[in-house]
Amino acid sequence: GTSGNFAIIAAGEGAYCSATDATITGSILSNDYVSFVRSAFVGNGVAYNLMGVPQGQNVMALLAVDHFRAAYANVSARPVSVEAVGQPATYALGTNIGGRTFTPGTYHAAAGAGVEPAGVSGNAFLRGNESSVFIFQVTGALVLAADTEIVLQWDGTGTGPPVATNVIWQVASYTTLGARATLRGTILCASYISFGAAAKVYGRALAEGYVVIPAGLIDEVYNLVEIAEEEAAAKKPFSPPSPSPSRPPSPPPPNLPPSPPPSSP
Repeated sequence: GTSGNFAIIAAGEGAYCSATDATITGSILSNDYVSFVRSAFVGNGVAYNLMGVPQGQNVMALLAVDHFRAAYANVSARPVSVEAVGQPATYALGTNIGGRTFTPGTYHAAAGAGVEPAGVSGNAFLRGNESSVFIFQVTGALVLAADTEIVLQWDGTGTGPPVATNVIWQVASYTTLGARATLRGTILCASYISFGAAAKVYGRALAEGYVVIPAGLIDEVYNLVEIAEEEAAAKKPFSPPSPSPSRPPSPPPPNLPPSPPPSSP
C-alpha cells in the first residue's frame, strides 16, 4: 500500500519522529512533528507532518496511515505455521530468540520476544532464499540487546539469501533496539519504536506511537525511483471523472418506400 512510500511512520495522535545525527533512506511521516537535528536524507526522502494539515490536502500521507494499520491487522490475524507431525513446536517463540535459526514461516510469541545477550551467540538467523517470507507476531514488546543482529542467511536454494522486504515484525507493544543493534525487516508496532546509539534498521519502522532515532540508520529498502513517481502522482489534485452527457436514443431508420423498378426502354 501507500505506506510503502515511507521508511518511518509515527501514525497516532500526538506521535512524533525525532532524529538526531541519523541517516535515513526514504521518507518520514509524522502525525505531530518531526525533529531533524544534524540528520540527513539519502535519495528522495522528505518529511511529512500531518499536524495542522486539513484532511484531504495530503491524500498520500493519510492513505499511508490507513494502509499501515490495515497491514498490522492483516499480519496479526494470520495463522501460525503448523509443525510437521512429530516435530517440536518450532513456531512458538520464547522470550529470547537469540541464538536460534528460523526457517520461513509465521511465528508467534505469547509474551515479549527479545534478542540477548550481545555477541554472536545472541544473534538470530533467518535462513532461506530470496523468496522466503518470515513473519513474527509478538504479543508483548520486541527488544534487541546492544550489539545483537537479525542475520539473513542463504540456505543454498534459489538465487540468493532472504531479503528484508520479506521479513515482518508485528509488535503489539513497543520496540527497542539497543546500541549498535541491527534489525532487518519491516516493524509494524502498536506503540513506540526507540533506537539506541548507532542502531540500524534495514527495512522500515512503522509505529502508532513516536519513533526516536539518536545517531542511528534507517535504510528503507524500496526502489526510490518508484517512490518518487508514486509521490508525484499522489500529490496531483483529485478530479472525479465528468459524467458522460446523456443522449437520447437514436431514432430507428425511417421506412423508405421500395425503389421503383427501372423503366423499360
